[in-house]
Amino acid sequence: TSSHVGQPMSIVIDKEVISSPVINSAISNQGIIEGIPAADVRDLVVQLNSGPLAVPLRVVSSMVLNSVPPAATPAARLSTPIANGPLVASDCWTADQRRDTPRLQWSAPPAMVIDPAKTYTARVETSLGDFTITFFPQEAPVTVNNFVCLARAGYYDDTTFHRIVAGFVIQGGDPTGTGAGGPGYEFADEPVTRSYELGTVAMANAGPDTNGSQFFVVVGDSGTQLPPQDTIFGQVTKGMDVVDRIAAVPTRAGGSGEKSTPIEPVTIEKITIDET
Repeated sequence: TSSHVGQPMSIVIDKEVISSPVINSAISNQGIIEGIPAADVRDLVVQLNSGPLAVPLRVVSSMVLNSVPPAATPAARLSTPIANGPLVASDCWTADQRRDTPRLQWSAPPAMVIDPAKTYTARVETSLGDFTITFFPQEAPVTVNNFVCLARAGYYDDTTFHRIVAGFVIQGGDPTGTGAGGPGYEFADEPVTRSYELGTVAMANAGPDTNGSQFFVVVGDSGTQLPPQDTIFGQVTKGMDVVDRIAAVPTRAGGSGEKSTPIEPVTIEKITIDET
């Protein structure tokens, strides 16, 4: 009723508060919850339909079948590779390391699953185009392994570049979009053995040895002058024009006063890891 305007109304499943939107106006037959990021809306829909689950759910695709296809044989099902999917990501964490949170989080950094002798690249699909990162697994194996595991788990899907500073960096990797979110754990820095250049991909953090999921791409001269303290683990090798397009997005002042919050969100739609 109108007497509750300005008060929170919680959505609760099995005694767990999922969301607590504030009532803006009196509700008659139905109401609309506004201002929730698209990724959170999908998570909320899954939880409302299914209730709390021991494993995270993510909508990969949906389709309408007009007829039932013939069942695949067990051999055929087993021979179908699952690229970038949960079976691959499950090698990174044990089931009991998954935190019981709406967003993907774990209690510890991932196990080492990459081979530093191999080549790893990431195709980053964004709302403004795609670009490719080539990683440095021999120089920063722990950091590369962390990014690979998070990407294969779908952690970066439908997140944003929440911080864009022209002539400096574009920064992403926080599902909350606030700059304060992370995967639930931290890990140590690795030595910086090269200079920051245009297209350098490095870890963003809150101080020494506080790496998590956030990363940045150098897009200007101010970024190339950074001191060697943020772990470098990759380089944009294709699509730098897309990175520059993201860096040119208009921004406004955020909560910290820095003019770095995009007026229109730039979304990381998906990150696909290739290993050769």
